[in-house]
Amino acid sequence: MFYDTTSDWHLWKVPIDGGEPERVSEQPALCAAVSPDGKMIACVGRDVVNHNQSILVLPFEGGRPLNRFDLTGNIYSGGFRLQWAPGRQALIFGVEHNGTMALFEQPLDGRQPEKIMDFNEDELSDFGYSSDGKSFAVTRGGWQHDIVLITGLNQY
Repeated sequence: MFYDTTSDWHLWKVPIDGGEPERVSEQPALCAAVSPDGKMIACVGRDVVNHNQSILVLPFEGGRPLNRFDLTGNIYSGGFRLQWAPGRQALIFGVEHNGTMALFEQPLDGRQPEKIMDFNEDELSDFGYSSDGKSFAVTRGGWQHDIVLITGLNQY
């Protein structure tokens, strides 16, 4: 089982049957996603010095990142999801890019990420692949806000 601590936001793992926790990341890391083959962990890391965010790919055992993909210029907004693309060596993530929300696919070979979906004014709530990897679902939309003044409560 993987988890973050709120004291330092490092990624930790502990055997499901119990045991001592082991720190996996050397820096703050969020949104852990284990690769389909169980050999790597993708997460969003944040440099504590300059506060830049990046996608990190760590070995399952923990330690130094195998890959680091810089998110400079984008605002990572998919705090709930970083997902491995089924059947491909790539990750899917959501960011605010040029003022709108978008989903990107980041190949692990270091090529530039490719925008796969743009949401214009809509906000991205969640996304994910079906268990067979053939379908992709997205929850998006906007927040609706109303202000209501209630008076006369003393009359009852």
